[in-house]
Amino acid sequence: MKKLFILLLLSQLLTPAFAADFMEGTFLNKKITNVVVPTQDDCEGGDDGARWDAESENCLVDIADAVKIKKNEDKYSVEVITWGGNLHSCAFENEAEKIAEGHLQAKTEGSEWVDGDWQDKECVVDIKFKDQNTLSVEANWACQVFCGMRAELSIEEAKRN
Repeated sequence: MKKLFILLLLSQLLTPAFAADFMEGTFLNKKITNVVVPTQDDCEGGDDGARWDAESENCLVDIADAVKIKKNEDKYSVEVITWGGNLHSCAFENEAEKIAEGHLQAKTEGSEWVDGDWQDKECVVDIKFKDQNTLSVEANWACQVFCGMRAELSIEEAKRN
């Protein structure tokens, strides 16, 4: 028994300490969006999997919002891509800092429409983990400069891919 204990202790001491950061990875929010096209023929037939919904007379496409998080020493890099109606999108990439366990925050220059004029404001993107495999993304309105129309830089729930 004593030998077993010593062997286990030695194996722990000689094995390099490695703890993967659970916040690293790719997370997806799979969804369906509509694309404005005049006819069913314009919708179908491509390799994008688009399909015509006769009831709503809309062209529907399967897409996925994506969050990619990488850790390099004590810093994180984050990339967030979201999709809105008619395939308008947001694309944000920056370094983020760990605010708390399961909470990253990225900040950069942005702008916001206030009283009929654009004003410089700080864009703040919060990535919060609900658990090790699920996160959400919230951003203030100054981050809309990273988005096309009908798109916003927020994800209610993305799952680890």
